[in-house]
Amino acid sequence: MNYLVTGGEIQKWHLSHWRHELELRKKSGGKVQKKANKQQVKIKKHKIVIIGDSHARGCAAELKSNLDTDFEIQGYINPGTGLKTISTSAKRDIQQLTTQDVVVMWGGSNDVGRNETKQGINWIQNFVETNKHTNIILMEVPHRYDLIEDSCVNKEVVKFNHIIRKRMKAHGNAEVMKIHVDRSAFTKHGQHMNTTGKEEMAKKIAESIKRTLGKCKTPPIIMK
Repeated sequence: MNYLVTGGEIQKWHLSHWRHELELRKKSGGKVQKKANKQQVKIKKHKIVIIGDSHARGCAAELKSNLDTDFEIQGYINPGTGLKTISTSAKRDIQQLTTQDVVVMWGGSNDVGRNETKQGINWIQNFVETNKHTNIILMEVPHRYDLIEDSCVNKEVVKFNHIIRKRMKAHGNAEVMKIHVDRSAFTKHGQHMNTTGKEEMAKKIAESIKRTLGKCKTPPIIMK
């Protein structure tokens, strides 16, 4: 029987233990490596899901530049489609969201352009009522600068946005974001926003997301 003196205490060791100890010391440069159980802390990221028509193109990339790594952003864009298609896209992903996440919906231009304002509003209403488990930011339909100021379509845009703002007051999980940008924020054609306009809107959306989630912060989730 061999004896090992450590910290003033005498411990009995078999010869086989001594050999194992010496091997460990050689491999670790004279130091014995010890394994410790470490507690891993994992912060759950906020999920941002963007659904929309061509106006929402590039929005996900712009948002990433305005939000930190605490956010996971996904975009589902369907150019040329109405709110029926937009509101039913990414359905599975949206069902998995919580009050710590946000859906950004940007659509309605094609509904208004096709004189289907009423149907479009109903699709938005249904979407908000179906997804009360998460936060929703609804983007207004932008002004059509490719048409004259008092065109039938632009009058319908004003009507559409007014009705949406009025109806969403009854829903605590939904917010309607006004689009306050002038002609310089749009392309020469006038129907879609240019790079400057999209950057400006992305900043406003990011601010709204931070403000919304700031109301419902939760402590980090600790994973053992």
